[in-house]
Amino acid sequence: MERLPVHVDLYHGPTKPDCLKRNIAEVDETLIETKRTFDSFLVEQLHLVFQAGRSEATFLDIGSGEGGLFISFLTDPNEGKESKAFLKDHLGFKLRMVGLTDSPSLETHLREKPVELGEPADEESERLREQVIFSNVHYSLARTQTLEDFLGLQGIETIDLAFATQSLRYLGPRVFEEVIKTTAARLPKGGKFVAWGIAKTVPGFRGALNHDLNVQNIPTDVPTRKWMLSSLAYRNNNKAPGVDAISVDVTEAEKQALAQALETYKRLGVLTDVVIEGTRIALDRETKYFTEKEKFQMLARRLLSMGEFRLANRKSEYIKRIKLGILKDVVGVDLQILGSVESDLLPLGFVITKK
Repeated sequence: MERLPVHVDLYHGPTKPDCLKRNIAEVDETLIETKRTFDSFLVEQLHLVFQAGRSEATFLDIGSGEGGLFISFLTDPNEGKESKAFLKDHLGFKLRMVGLTDSPSLETHLREKPVELGEPADEESERLREQVIFSNVHYSLARTQTLEDFLGLQGIETIDLAFATQSLRYLGPRVFEEVIKTTAARLPKGGKFVAWGIAKTVPGFRGALNHDLNVQNIPTDVPTRKWMLSSLAYRNNNKAPGVDAISVDVTEAEKQALAQALETYKRLGVLTDVVIEGTRIALDRETKYFTEKEKFQMLARRLLSMGEFRLANRKSEYIKRIKLGILKDVVGVDLQILGSVESDLLPLGFVITKK
């Protein structure tokens, strides 16, 4: 049987260090709508597992980053107080915490990512670390690299509590569906899957002419990228030493490229002639003393960013609707939709509870 290729770094989540270190306090912020905390969810499951006659509970963190949630639970005395009290009262009980985070390379695939805890602060902390078994594993989810495979490789048969804050938004519908249904199938009665952020959102775009904008990261079928490439090519070909091409007049090629990009956005239904003309009039008031080149670039930046933003948001809402359908298709669970301010078609998160 041919071995399938290993997939790495697939959902392209946030890369800023602070985003990868999310702790319990940050997780609790995403749970405001549930009126609950990470600790309340965890201690509930610990009691259910104990009542079922089992001596070990499993917590799964999908999108664990650098294991900040584990670190805060094991090192911060102010976090997880109820759960820690339960563990203290049941010394023979074990809590297994497993994190799944993207693989940045083939070499790290299925290897544990080190979690820096430091030395135990006291005997209580040392005892806690003996009761809590944790691992943070590199594994990028894909259609042929499933959560089911990951759980099998980790020897996990039952998931008592699963969390996914922000990670599910980077999964395509098919991978999302596998993760949802696999997790739900592994939950025991009363087990929960809590998530926030299930589809990509677009916080905004940098100007189309930003010098540091990496145009290679924008799909080739996006009109903004086509316009940028033509503009950048012009600037690179006409910039003599000591002369900034931005100061020269607008070329017919640039005007035509912008017009074509705007026509594409109009055809896609995200910009209209009224919006374009209104933006142009408003900009004329703001740029009274600008050169024609500067006015052109300001207009292009504003309209192209607006078109791309609206197109991305429309796609985001479309994906949310697909994912909502997947959630409602899961059998044997109670489903609570979170963040449905406008309608239940625009979910931001959910809580799944096994019946």
